[in-house]
Amino acid sequence: MIKSMTGYGKRSVSTSIGNITIEVRAVNNRYIEVYPRIPDFLSDYEIKLTSQIKEALQRGSINLKIEVEERAEGREILHFNSKKLKNIYSSLSDIKYSLDLDGDVTIDHILQFSDKLLEEDDIATESVYQKIKEGLELALQDVDDMRREEGEALYDRLQDYIEGIEKNIKNVVSRSDNIKDELYEQYKASIKDLLDESDIDEDRILQEAAMAAKKIDITEECDRIISHVQQFRKYMDGEKLAGKQLNFLAQEIHRELNTIGAKCNNSEISHIIVESKNEVEKIKEQVRNIL
Repeated sequence: MIKSMTGYGKRSVSTSIGNITIEVRAVNNRYIEVYPRIPDFLSDYEIKLTSQIKEALQRGSINLKIEVEERAEGREILHFNSKKLKNIYSSLSDIKYSLDLDGDVTIDHILQFSDKLLEEDDIATESVYQKIKEGLELALQDVDDMRREEGEALYDRLQDYIEGIEKNIKNVVSRSDNIKDELYEQYKASIKDLLDESDIDEDRILQEAAMAAKKIDITEECDRIISHVQQFRKYMDGEKLAGKQLNFLAQEIHRELNTIGAKCNNSEISHIIVESKNEVEKIKEQVRNIL
């Protein structure tokens, strides 16, 4: 069954540094792109988190947001290392005097190096990462569940569109069977206007009509469209990712419809082809969001 590329998941986990909220949003994309917004202390784990997302979701534009809340008892999540703070202040003061700069070294200057001031014991440990990983796995499962639900709705719409195209093409095939007889009558009427009826060569009229019918024969194009329709349904019912294949088949159906429209100069068939193209455009629009 097909899946949508749109999904959302959110989970919270409790860790030694506080509650951590993990939020994942997925929308359609031709490839897989992950855009993480995570606290600085998780930077060493960004690659692992990104890989976990890519493995689970496979395609789409994915936004990951991780936020840390202070624990309820009021303990700060991160503490400054006072020794490093003094060293930074001393270094900045030395630079100030060596360059003969005006003004004093302030806390704002020191905080520019805040990432250097965090206590190492309070930076995310492997155990905290494991908690985040577990929470992310649950959030990704939520995304996948939503993708399945969206996929079921897409499936029903696509079935309607593809069924409409199939009916139209069968109608075209049925209508095209009469074209040869119509051509014969058209050629015969035209020749009768020019010649006496006694001079009409029925075999020649049949030959001319057959040649004209061959030029506008659309049997192969109709057969290919029916084949594409059948393949389209197989991909929709399959277990593998089908978005790219469905998009390709929609393009092929559209191409065959163009050929039929160009070859067959018949108003009724032309109307059916235009209607079928509209159905293909609807399919293309929906397929863009299929995993």
